[in-house]
Amino acid sequence: MSRAPLLRLAAALAAAAAVVVGCATTEQHGHDDAAQGPPPKNPFEAMKHLPRGTPVPYAQLGPGTCSNHYGEVSADQEVGTVDCADPHAFEIISTTVLPDAATATYPGDRALADKLRIACRPVLDPITAGAQGSRVRLHFMAYDERSWNAGNRRGYCAITYTEPTTGRVGATATPAAS
Repeated sequence: MSRAPLLRLAAALAAAAAVVVGCATTEQHGHDDAAQGPPPKNPFEAMKHLPRGTPVPYAQLGPGTCSNHYGEVSADQEVGTVDCADPHAFEIISTTVLPDAATATYPGDRALADKLRIACRPVLDPITAGAQGSRVRLHFMAYDERSWNAGNRRGYCAITYTEPTTGRVGATATPAAS
């Protein structure tokens, strides 16, 4: 894989894999970030040295998948996965298929991202509530129009980190309704 797609995937995952749909930190209100210095402009910059992992087709990703893959992702692509016990950049917490998606026309990038955010919220909110004081970003890995037209209706609810992390955050997460 060339460097350009990897850089695009980093930007895309940092922006919810193609679309920025939501980002939250679990910092308590009133916390002074200036004392810690500014966060990195691209959280994946701190993780670019991590191994890319074993390629897995996008459609075979699922809850508990950890990865250091970054850049654009499409449904016909493979994503490098790593053991969650090893340092990683993100973890897929659940998958979801939107209601009525099978018969619907492509709703557009923004509308799809908003629908995934709503579908992922019940799964991701309890996890971030238990991570008070840490920086955890919520991402809703959407699929694009080309992927939609090819029949993909699966989205991913994921958590990304601002620095390499080991272990699974979603070990007890309940999958989103499919």
